[in-house]
Amino acid sequence: MDWLQRRLTVYAAKTDSERLVPIFPVLYHLLRDACELAPAGSTRVVTVSKYNRHRRFRQILRRAGISVWPDLFQTLRRSCESHMASMGLPQHAVSAWIGIPWLSPRNTIYRCLQSYSTEQQAQQ
Repeated sequence: MDWLQRRLTVYAAKTDSERLVPIFPVLYHLLRDACELAPAGSTRVVTVSKYNRHRRFRQILRRAGISVWPDLFQTLRRSCESHMASMGLPQHAVSAWIGIPWLSPRNTIYRCLQSYSTEQQAQQ
């Protein structure tokens, strides 16, 4: 974690790669607390095991009184993407942070819609 730049490294097992993502204010204090509670010399503060993560996450949601929705992690990822877009962050950066290739069909559609919207505004 880079506390000064407010960035953290996320490891993606699916692609065996790492990417830097911003630490948004809502998570900053939670991660700081987790770091303080972590054993000395820990290289990971939060880990999510690929084994039973859906079951464990469902348990956490139920205990918190939150409805469990289908496709838990995909839904979280989409919600995060929507939230960042509503903040006005550039789509190419958002895509990189959440691990979606910029040339994916989804982003191609986004760029086309954005271009169409810009053209429509120019004609008005």
